[in-house]
Amino acid sequence: SGQPSQEEGDTSQPQQQQQQQQQQPSCTTLDCTRTATFRPLISSDGDFLCDACYRQSFPATAMVEEAAAVEAGFSGVTANASAPPTATRIVKGVRRQVDSAVRVASDVLADVEARHHQQEREEEECRMCLDPGILRRCCNRYYCHRCYYVRIGPQCPGCGRAAHLTGIGSRSNQLPSDPGRLSVAVTWLLTLITALLLVLGATASYINWRTAPATVWGRRCRGWFPKCELDICVDATESSSSSASMTSDYKKCSRSTTVSKVVGKACAFDQELYTLSDGEDGFDFCSSSPRDDGGDVSDLSDSLFPGGAYVFEDDFDHWIGSSVSQGIMMASAKWSQDGPIFAEVSDVCGFNNETRAYTFSDDGVSMSSTPGALAFTGFLYRYADTADLNVVHGGRIEFYLKMGPVIYNGDAPESTCKPSFGGDVTLAYSTDQGSTWNVFNSYTPYQYRGYSFTFVEEIIPMEAWTNETRFRWRQPQFDPAREYWAIDDVLVYASFDPQWQDSQDYSIEKERRDESIRSKQCCAGTEQCPRSQSVDSCDIEGRGRTNLHTAEAFILVALATANIKQFFVFIFKRIEGRSQETQHTRKVLPDMSKLSKPFPKQTFYVVEQSWWVLVNAVLLVSPLVAAVAFNVYSFFAHGGGVQSVVMFCISLLFDSGYVARLLSKSFRFSFCLASKLCVTVDTTPDSGFLSYGREKVPLGNLMDMHLLSSCYVWFLYVFTVVSGLPFATACYMATRISLGLDFHRIYVRLLGACLVARALFGGNFLAKLLLASQWIFSLSRDQRDEMGRSIKRRGTALITFYVAVAVVFLASVQIVINENKVHPSHARLILYGSIGFGILLGALAAMLRGLPVNAHIFFTRYPTMGYAVVYAKRAKCPCMFTCSSCSDVHSSQRMFMAYLDDKELAFVRLLRGDGGSSEDQRDTERLRAEI
Repeated sequence: SGQPSQEEGDTSQPQQQQQQQQQQPSCTTLDCTRTATFRPLISSDGDFLCDACYRQSFPATAMVEEAAAVEAGFSGVTANASAPPTATRIVKGVRRQVDSAVRVASDVLADVEARHHQQEREEEECRMCLDPGILRRCCNRYYCHRCYYVRIGPQCPGCGRAAHLTGIGSRSNQLPSDPGRLSVAVTWLLTLITALLLVLGATASYINWRTAPATVWGRRCRGWFPKCELDICVDATESSSSSASMTSDYKKCSRSTTVSKVVGKACAFDQELYTLSDGEDGFDFCSSSPRDDGGDVSDLSDSLFPGGAYVFEDDFDHWIGSSVSQGIMMASAKWSQDGPIFAEVSDVCGFNNETRAYTFSDDGVSMSSTPGALAFTGFLYRYADTADLNVVHGGRIEFYLKMGPVIYNGDAPESTCKPSFGGDVTLAYSTDQGSTWNVFNSYTPYQYRGYSFTFVEEIIPMEAWTNETRFRWRQPQFDPAREYWAIDDVLVYASFDPQWQDSQDYSIEKERRDESIRSKQCCAGTEQCPRSQSVDSCDIEGRGRTNLHTAEAFILVALATANIKQFFVFIFKRIEGRSQETQHTRKVLPDMSKLSKPFPKQTFYVVEQSWWVLVNAVLLVSPLVAAVAFNVYSFFAHGGGVQSVVMFCISLLFDSGYVARLLSKSFRFSFCLASKLCVTVDTTPDSGFLSYGREKVPLGNLMDMHLLSSCYVWFLYVFTVVSGLPFATACYMATRISLGLDFHRIYVRLLGACLVARALFGGNFLAKLLLASQWIFSLSRDQRDEMGRSIKRRGTALITFYVAVAVVFLASVQIVINENKVHPSHARLILYGSIGFGILLGALAAMLRGLPVNAHIFFTRYPTMGYAVVYAKRAKCPCMFTCSSCSDVHSSQRMFMAYLDDKELAFVRLLRGDGGSSEDQRDTERLRAEI
């Protein structure tokens, strides 16, 4: 803008015009060569501009000068000349309007410059503490936030005017309480124990997975640190002819029919099938176990799968008489029929008291026999031969040997087994049906005579590896009147082909084994069988196909948890509302008319990007639609009973409710024309509030406001979206498809845990988990102090007690259900462990109850950094005693965040009160730069 170049009645005007005409300089405007005249401008010593450039640069001033020229006289007429009165009035009116517009523009520019200068000086020092200060408009001085509100009243320290704090700023003059060293130490202890348990749990899970015993047919033992503790005997008579491999059809051994048997340690890979089949199936032999390797193979109870079968066994307790000719009730006792056995079964030398670990299917059948051993007491010959046995791949011989003792003493009774002084016993083999015998070991009396039997194990020599090998125990020389000896519990073990598990026969048998197991699992109705697979016949008496799978049990538990939670919340709100109505007390509010500064009330609208909301709707709905389509196809393709249809409908409704709730609350998705979400802030003292949606928070409950980075907001967004996945429908899919056993267990239990956690902690449970982890593992001193103040709340003891009781109750129920499987010492250990774990879990829950881990975040636009408001959700105890501790139990802290319109900075300043700290200003500048 410019000033008029002349005033009316100025006598110096002709002289100036003459000087300008004499000089006739050129115009100073760039690219202009016209003749210019002197123009005195504001904030300048004057400049030369031509008429055209002057009108373009200063249109208002040029208009005024031309109007004055017209008023003085048209086209060079002097001022004394008479002008038309109408034109004069028009020129004066235009001049007044232009002058008014120029003054207004000058005031606006001056105000903008003053504000800009004020913003540049926001970091000047406080007049009291020399910290960075903020300009206070009441006195035009700089004070920091704390010094400005520290006075009684509070009042401005410069002019004494009332300095009313609103919103979060009202807490700035209140120093936070000291939590104390003990409370902070407790938080560190909780963090340490939690981290230790997580590390130990992850390590134990990894070790459990890595060291789980593997089985013969490619399965793995199930359970927590499973061991091969089942002593199993399987009938292998069908495969004894070749001795190359074992059959895939497991059949329990029987004394009367089993000729060849496989004995070893086994484990249950399907506990349901093992229980329902009375131990007939659902198990497999352990081929290797990192936890059990290195055991003593000389003892059958310590060995894993031996890799062979026992083709001969006789315990001499099931002979009908004392000789072979009278008959033997044990089918595996295959003694030679080509000639007599010069020995008899008796107890003249006693018998071995060792008992085998495995059992036979006909153990309960009476066989009218007495325990004994094969005693050699003959006068002419003393030997016994087995029948021809198949040991083409080698093996070993196991038996117990006893020779008559030499010395009698008073402590031992007189023995009927005559003493042995000489007469060695030999062990020989024959590969030509007994024509020639080859001795491969002998046993001297001084090593084996005594009052008890001695275990002997001999490896079959390679020369005896044929399919027709017989063995002989013989005493070539002896004194007929003495030198008695006896053998007991004779076993001949024949090894399988070392490469039998790499052969094609093994692959064929494995497929047959898997198909047989799958059929039996479906017959018994275990969770390893998908419900879409039909069963033609069933030989197992059990619960059948109406029993609940683990996935279905998780769905029902989650449904019950959600319903109980909703019922409790409904009852609590109803009782709390009535309690507040009866106990309502009227507050005396200050007279707002006496305040020198009005308190604003402003409404902000949440930014909603339609394309972003639609993208998230597709992300959440698509997995649910895919799961529903798969289950519907499975029903049409394979059918399903009433139970399957009911469980599918429950899981579908369960997931649909959570997806719809998450879309409407966090993403503001709606099919109808819903109004925009608005956030209202009223800063009136003692009655101000912050409201969003149905939530109305008194300003006195506002705790803090901090800026969240874009990366952190993205994490919260991803965790919120994942929380809305259809866990129930996906978990139910495990009952309709056949998965690998390892993957099935992990899949069902992981989804089931997420399903129950969502029902217990809400639709955005993973976002809460992220916020809780941030607090638990925080290293910030300020956050540790806040955790210490939270742990000192009066409701901490009650929450800890309630959670501990619940954990101990659940552990006790599991102990009672598995009473036959849990050892009493283990039961006590589990009970004590549940008490400690319950106390830890309760203390963590109580501490997190007083921290902002419950987030209400509206992802209505592309996630960027934003301000989060932390406030206290206070509740009144609805019970008849109305105790403060119970109120603290139901009270909690929450966090609210939304993307507002272009007034977001005004929202931040309004909640913080008059000004903020230098750190708040820096956060504001960061937000302004990103916006």
